Amino acid sequence: MAQQCTALADEVSAALKKYAIHNHPKYGKIYAFEVDGFGSQILMDDANVPSLLAMGYLGDVEMNDPIYQNTRRFVWSEDNPWFFKGKDGEGIGGPHVGAICHGR
Repeated sequence: MAQQCTALADEVSAALKKYAIHNHPKYGKIYAFEVDGFGSQILMDDANVPSLLAMGYLGDVEMNDPIYQNTRRFVWSEDNPWFFKGKDGEGIGGPHVGAICHGR
C-alpha cells in the first residue's frame, strides 16, 4: 500500500510540473489554481485549504521553492481576482462567497 501511495504521489507531482505551471508575464512561473484536460488554466487562489498559499505549509512544495514564492506574490496581489483590499483590511476571498460580500 505504501508503494502505491508513493507512486501516486510521484504521478501527481509530475502532472503538476507538466500541466499546472503557468509562465505569468509579471510574476514568472506560478502554479495555476485549476487546470483542465484541454490546456486551460485558472489563475487565482481561494481562502480555503487546501489552496495555493497552503502548499508550502502542507508540505506540497518547499517554502523556498521559487515557483511557490512567485505564486505567493501573485496571490497577494490585485492580479488575483479574489484578492480584496479596502479601507478596513485586505485578504484573500473566493468564488464561494462572491465579490459582492467583499465590497469590491
